Amino acid sequence: QQLSAFLDMMMGYELLYREALDSGVTISPVEFAELKEELAEQLHQVKAALGVYPPAPGASAGSEELGHRAAERVDRYLNQLPNDWQRFARVPPLLADQLRERSRWAVYSRGIEQSLRRAAELRAAQDSGATTSR
Repeated sequence: QQLSAFLDMMMGYELLYREALDSGVTISPVEFAELKEELAEQLHQVKAALGVYPPAPGASAGSEELGHRAAERVDRYLNQLPNDWQRFARVPPLLADQLRERSRWAVYSRGIEQSLRRAAELRAAQDSGATTSR
């Protein structure tokens, strides 16, 4: 469903692009290729950071199981992120908007509490490290 929404969005941009061309607005093939390459790279970075890739052809896992696996990978990524900011991958804004708009999502108070507790632990560790280095 998310891929379908993403492709719908991309087709919408293609139509806008064609309309712009019809109206005399131009973009060079080099500029267009750069934009396309940048978006592909951003998507690759997000998939690599999360470890979430499309299932292999012929994979037999059901959509519920695939969703569970993806959720586990996202949780693992978020748990490891404070210790390894090099892995941070920003979701392209256009994709983020589509995911928020068309996907099921929720904010869980337990998750917020865990995040606040972890942030306090990291801040305390950082403060104690700064104090000992003085």
